[in-house]
Amino acid sequence: MESEYSNSQLRRFVLIWIALVALVVMVIFPGLTFLLLNWADDPSARWVEEMWTRKVRAAQLCSSGPRLLIAGGSSGHFSVDAELLEARLGIPTINLATHAGLGLRYLLEDVRQVARNGDTVLLHLERQHYGSKIMGWTELERKVVWTSNPSRLFQLPPGELLRQLYGNPLSDYANSVTRLDRRLHGDPVSAGYSFVTMGPRGDFRDTVPFRKIPDPAQLGKIDGPGKEATARLRDFFKWCAKRGIHVVGASPGVVRVLPEDQVGARRAFESIRAFYERNKVPILESPELFQLPAELFFDTAHHANAAGRRLITEVIAKGLGSVLGRPVKQGDGTVFLVASKSGGTGRELLLSKSEAPLCRFISKDDLHHPLCVTPEDVSRLIEQKQRVLFADPEIGVLLDKSGIASTALEAKSSTLKEWVEAYPDHLFALASVAGFDTAPLNSGLPEPFRTFVLDQNRCKAALFGTGRYSTLKLCRSSKEKVELHLPISEKWYSRTRFPMDLLLEATPAGLSGAEIRPIRVMNDSVVNRDDPGLAVAVIDPECGLVVKRGFFKGITLVEWELRQVQPGAL
Repeated sequence: MESEYSNSQLRRFVLIWIALVALVVMVIFPGLTFLLLNWADDPSARWVEEMWTRKVRAAQLCSSGPRLLIAGGSSGHFSVDAELLEARLGIPTINLATHAGLGLRYLLEDVRQVARNGDTVLLHLERQHYGSKIMGWTELERKVVWTSNPSRLFQLPPGELLRQLYGNPLSDYANSVTRLDRRLHGDPVSAGYSFVTMGPRGDFRDTVPFRKIPDPAQLGKIDGPGKEATARLRDFFKWCAKRGIHVVGASPGVVRVLPEDQVGARRAFESIRAFYERNKVPILESPELFQLPAELFFDTAHHANAAGRRLITEVIAKGLGSVLGRPVKQGDGTVFLVASKSGGTGRELLLSKSEAPLCRFISKDDLHHPLCVTPEDVSRLIEQKQRVLFADPEIGVLLDKSGIASTALEAKSSTLKEWVEAYPDHLFALASVAGFDTAPLNSGLPEPFRTFVLDQNRCKAALFGTGRYSTLKLCRSSKEKVELHLPISEKWYSRTRFPMDLLLEATPAGLSGAEIRPIRVMNDSVVNRDDPGLAVAVIDPECGLVVKRGFFKGITLVEWELRQVQPGAL
């Protein structure tokens, strides 16, 4: 009897341990993984997360009617302007493009989460999305999913899901505890590119400076969509067809390849075009965009600068108009010159509501491209009685050096009072720089703005709300340097959809050798000046965006000036 009782106890003991091990393996360990694993301090993962939530919000605000959705990697984000497309085509347009490193599976799932019946999806995919290699779980995809979207794990094949649940190094868990603590305490993480300065349709609107001329694109390695890419794209086409969603393909504009790689590049584009045709999906015919001068890009072969974005979008608008039966109205031959590499407040959409001009990039040297001109070309256009316009200040300097005159045609100037009136239910961040006398700006300003600008202390910073946020009145002033910091953990942020870490810095005159970034939002410098003036940023807390920003050096701020070229001798 005693032996049988002992055996029974042993069996029970073994069963309990097996149950405990199973519980740990099947429930507790995966649960801890879901709870802890994150890469909240990874710049790329953070940028994707914050950018995507704002793009989804933009899509939500387009609550009715068919929309145009731009899908793809960072090429679509940097190089396509949804607001301009919307103005040209008359269709609400949202830029959903994020990061090519997420992989084709993730990017197509992004579209599935937003698209609805009647929408049109512009697939602005990059070369790696068509690769012949197996496009499995990318490193960036892993970080983004675990950090901000773990529900997508359950869309993985069983084998891949098990690897993600049980195949993580122990160091990832230890590091995740530190990352989680930083996030809970609201520590801002620099995301590299700004996500708070996007346009209301999800467009890139930062003023990233021109860095170096990027290397040519590697296009010759594409040999048509690979097996896995083909399967995923065809499945996506079927998904869209069942829901009445239209799909249009596009080949992103990239830095042109070296002469010896031209044959391979043409073969690559032909193979992609043939794939779309076989699947009865239209693809934009825009050969002038396939390869562009490197001067139209700012840090990679896929990231167009402000001038490149305007050129690329104008060509896409024309092609999409033909495909969608919404032809873009062509103008009278007016040429609109662009040159700015870092963008400018209010200039991105100039002439967007008029008939489309011939948009051209102007440079001192001949770039040997049909979308580019030189001052000599401009002189010939004027001789031919063509109308030539521009708004980028650097163009005036270039033309003046070539003896080509221009006159102001139209300009937009604003006062601080007009900004306050134009943005109800917003936050206004203000910071004086180099002891600027703000008193002349007081005309017609409501309180508390008027008291702020009349304050005799020239070092002052403030955050004021309008409309539903009008109870927010925070101000600091002194003869010395002033900082006003509102961390993301502030209680009043509970009233907003997108809490943001704000740091305002007012500086005295003569602060030599100091880096002055008077207004920082989520660790991004949204106004960066060191000469005397008042830095102003208007924040929409319901969209998580800086919707207006500028630097007042007087009573009015000139936001843009449209100029017309006049005949002049070279």
